[in-house]
Amino acid sequence: MTSSESEESSSFLSRLKFRVVQPVDIPRCYQLECSAYSPEATASKSTLQHMQHHALPFFRCVLLKKSNEGGKDEKREVKLDRDALALLDESESEACHHVHHSPHNELIGYVCGTRCHDVAPTTEFKVSSADTDAPEEESSKISEKSQPYPYSMKHEASGRYLAIHSIVVQKEYQRLGVARALLENYIKSIEIYNAELDEAGINRRRNKLKAKKSDTKIERIILLSKSSMVNLFLPGGFRWGATVKMGGDPLYEMEREVKSSPSSHSPVTLPELQPHP
Repeated sequence: MTSSESEESSSFLSRLKFRVVQPVDIPRCYQLECSAYSPEATASKSTLQHMQHHALPFFRCVLLKKSNEGGKDEKREVKLDRDALALLDESESEACHHVHHSPHNELIGYVCGTRCHDVAPTTEFKVSSADTDAPEEESSKISEKSQPYPYSMKHEASGRYLAIHSIVVQKEYQRLGVARALLENYIKSIEIYNAELDEAGINRRRNKLKAKKSDTKIERIILLSKSSMVNLFLPGGFRWGATVKMGGDPLYEMEREVKSSPSSHSPVTLPELQPHP
């Protein structure tokens, strides 16, 4: 990467802000949802509202602070490196709860998930839609027929799995690394979530208080991916777990163990893992 490319990458990434989705964000998230999925697979606005209300820590979004130069430059392809991603410090992102979708701060993507105990079929079918190298019409295409979806979308607060249902990035910002940065931020937030539960458990035992069911940590993140999107998840520590047949092309169940962040204020370095042979 040349020095000019590195500076451009750093400039773009420094304008990304991450936080949990707020009620005021739901209309915008629903707009992105409708643009990413077919009508049969699009989650309703009430479903998004339900997840925002009951599974708030697991519904996060990314906002882009518009530059003063107009906006065309921010849509050019940017080559990412790990140094640029280091700019996305969690302490800064968590301090932007007051930043809303506006002409100056555009909500360009989100990731949502719910906790579950076991794999439980539902009537909905969805795969992630972000930063794929597949043709445009294929990247957002869901099976024409409704197929069984293996993860429950009903949030179970003490579930040991966290099922990611959607990773959506606005079309104009796909293939710029936004989805990868959003996924890394999401994983880091889950590790901090587990660490805070550890601290809460220690305090309860110290004060001889009974543990709560909601104190159960998340053990594993799971999701379904098309083959064209697997490379988005491998650098984040995901492994192939199984191949799922749902009437069309095979989908790959990706999974990742979740550890506790050593500190809620210290950065987490994600390992560069390779897929199973």
